[in-house]
Parts: sequence; C-alpha cells; structure tokens
Amino acid sequence: MTAEPRWIPEAVKDLQNGYDWYNKRKPGLGRQLAVDLYKTVDQALQNPLMPRKYKHPKLPAEPWIRKIQLRRFDEYGLFYTVFNGTFWIVAVAHAKRKPGYWIDRLDHLG
Repeated sequence: MTAEPRWIPEAVKDLQNGYDWYNKRKPGLGRQLAVDLYKTVDQALQNPLMPRKYKHPKLPAEPWIRKIQLRRFDEYGLFYTVFNGTFWIVAVAHAKRKPGYWIDRLDHLG
C-alpha cells in the first residue's frame, strides 16, 4: 500500500466546504476540523482494514468502502478504500448529507 493517501478531487472539496463553513462560524475552527480529519486519516492508515465495511445498496461488491467517524467533529465521517494497493479518500461526509451521495466518485479509482 502507498504510504500517502490519494484524494479523489471531490473529497478535497468536501473538506474545503467544511473548513469554510466552520471558519465562518468561528475563525480557526475550520483548521481544527482539518486537524481532526488528518488524525483520523493517520489512524486509518495504521490499520486500514479495522473499521467495519460501509454498506449501502448502491455500492458495488468491490472495492470495499470503510468509514470512520471523526473524533471531535463526530458529525463527519471519513470514507475510504484500499484499491490496487493505494489508500483512497473517497469522501469527507457530513452526517446530514444524503447517504451515499459520493458513490459515483468510485469511478475515479479505475
């Protein structure tokens, strides 16, 4: 597996949207979201197969998607997969968003 995670472009936008939203509420809070996310990514990289597989009726059988809740900003989930030896960040999704809105992003893994 690659040491550095790869980000699907839309997942970067997810993080940027959350970052901007929190910074509008309180300056510096967006940075705290990013720190929480990167700690969660590090946790996932240490043991990528540990979290349970995420189940959604529209998901293909492979690659398996896994989800970890962020610790401080627990309304956010990190959705990722390990595909062809690469750790891919698929989405940084807020719990209020439509479940599985990011599934089409798996086409980027090809």
